[in-house]
Amino acid sequence: MPSGAHIKFEEEWRGGNMSYEPYYDTLPGTAIPAREVARPTCPERFLVHENGRVLIIRCAQVDWIEADARHCILHFGKEKHRVAGPFHRVAARLSQDQFLRASRFSIVNIERIAHLYMPSNNGLVVQMRNGDTVEISRRFRRNVIERLES
Repeated sequence: MPSGAHIKFEEEWRGGNMSYEPYYDTLPGTAIPAREVARPTCPERFLVHENGRVLIIRCAQVDWIEADARHCILHFGKEKHRVAGPFHRVAARLSQDQFLRASRFSIVNIERIAHLYMPSNNGLVVQMRNGDTVEISRRFRRNVIERLES
């Protein structure tokens, strides 16, 4: 442990188990509070554990992401792969410039959107380049349109 660094423990509820995660009060060797330092927000790649192998999927390859219970499903091309971790944590790591929240349960890659259309029920649907359709919820509709116009 670096000298001068204080470790505190935070309590976090995880699926019925109590766990304690250490965090540094200050960054090792500095007086900068650890919580004030900007951390990288977008991973360059996702590691997907599947059938005894680890797949490396670049962020730019991902068309869209959907929530699935305690996991997320990455859609790219005609493939889908499950990633461990809750949706809100995966969403927090993604670049705001590249990805856009479509609903409480889905995020789309702006560069992979083919077009938008409005079905007869006055909704908004995104057609992805891989052929998938993702419905945009009313709550996120205005943000989606504004981001695509800019």
